[in-house]
Amino acid sequence: MEYSNYQLAKFIARPNRFVAECSLADEVVIAHVKNTGRGKEVFLPEATVSLVYDGNPKRKTHYDLVAIKKGDNWLNIDSQITNPLVAEGLASGKIQLPFMETLTVIKREVTYENSKFDFYLEDEAGQRAFLEVKESVK
Repeated sequence: MEYSNYQLAKFIARPNRFVAECSLADEVVIAHVKNTGRGKEVFLPEATVSLVYDGNPKRKTHYDLVAIKKGDNWLNIDSQITNPLVAEGLASGKIQLPFMETLTVIKREVTYENSKFDFYLEDEAGQRAFLEVKESVK
C-alpha cells in the first residue's frame, strides 16, 4: 500500500478528534485525522507526521494525517486502510493464520445472523472462520 502526494510536517496540536494543526513548510495547515482515537501517546508536539494532499474544493481540509513517527518507527493511523491491507495480506499469503491452511475463500464485510464481520474465510481443508480486525495506536 502506498500513498501518493504525501508530505512530511510537524504536529502542533489537535483541537478536536477530527483535525490536527501541523506545520508544513513554515505554514500552519489543518489536516483531517483519519483515526478518531485519542492517540495521546503519539500526538506529541513537534512529532513528524505524514500528510496526504487532496485538492478537492468540496473538502474542508486539503490534507489527511495518515501516519505519525514515534521514535524510529512510523505508525499508520489511517483507520480506513486497515481492512484493505489485511485483505491484501490474506490474499497474497503474507498473513497466515495459525489455525488455517491455504485460504480458498476470502469475503469482506459478511453478515452472519445479527452480526457483521470484517472477513469470512475458508481454507483448502474446508475449515471456516470469521475474522475481526482491530487496530491500536500506542
